[in-house]
Amino acid sequence: MTVHTSLRQRRNLGLIVGHSLDIYRAGFAVFFAISALAIPYSVVAGLPNLVSPVWQNIVLSLPLSLLDIAVNAVVAGALIVALLAQDERQPASPGASYRLVFSRLGDLLGATYRAYLIVVLLALTIVGIPWAIMRAVRWVFVTQSVVVDERTSQQALNHSARVVEGHWWTTLGRLVAVYLLAGLPGIALAIASFSAGPSLLTVILGALVSALTRPFVAIGLTLVYFDQRLEKGTSLWTAEGGLP
Repeated sequence: MTVHTSLRQRRNLGLIVGHSLDIYRAGFAVFFAISALAIPYSVVAGLPNLVSPVWQNIVLSLPLSLLDIAVNAVVAGALIVALLAQDERQPASPGASYRLVFSRLGDLLGATYRAYLIVVLLALTIVGIPWAIMRAVRWVFVTQSVVVDERTSQQALNHSARVVEGHWWTTLGRLVAVYLLAGLPGIALAIASFSAGPSLLTVILGALVSALTRPFVAIGLTLVYFDQRLEKGTSLWTAEGGLP
C-alpha cells in the first residue's frame, strides 16, 4: 500500500486520525518491529505486579518510572525517524532508526527528563497542578523537536512551546483524541481481565497491545506537530533566532 501524502501539510483532526491510520498501515511491518522491541522490557517491568507485595511495588515504582520514560522516548524517537524516512520515500529499518536516535540520545533524554521533572514537581505541590498540565501540553513535542528539527536538549522545550503557542486548547484536544483512540484496545483488555486479576497472560497481552498502539500515537502526534509548525511558518524560526 502506498500513501500519497506528505507530512508537511496542514490537517484538521479528522485528517490527522485518518492519515495516521493510513501511514501506519503502509509501514506496519517497520513500525511494529520498532515498537515490538520494547515488548520484553514491558513484560519484565510488569512481572513485579504479579509476585511482589504492595510495599515492594511502591519502592520499585520510581526506578521503573524513570526507565519507562527513557524507553518510551527512545521508541517514539525511532518511530519518528522511520516516519520521516517513509515520507521521503527512503528505506526504513528498525536498526537504522534506532541508530539515528541513539546518536541524539543525550539531547533526547535530557529534554525529556527535564520536562517530566518540572511537570511532576509542579503537580506534587497540588496547587501547581494547573501549571503542570499547561506545561505538559506545551512540551509534548520535545521528541519531535529533537528528532525532526535537531534541537538540543536546552532548545527542545522552548521550541515545542513555540509550536504550541497560541494553539494550546487545539493541541490539548488533538492529544486527547489521539491518546483516547490509541487507548481503546488497552481499556478493553483491562475490562476483560479485571475479574480474573493480574496474570502473566495479561502482562504479555498488555505489552503486545502497547506495541501495537504506540506507532499510532507517534505518527498522530508528529502530524499534529507538522500542522502547527507549518501554521507558524517562518515566524517560528525567526522568533528562535534561526534562519526562516
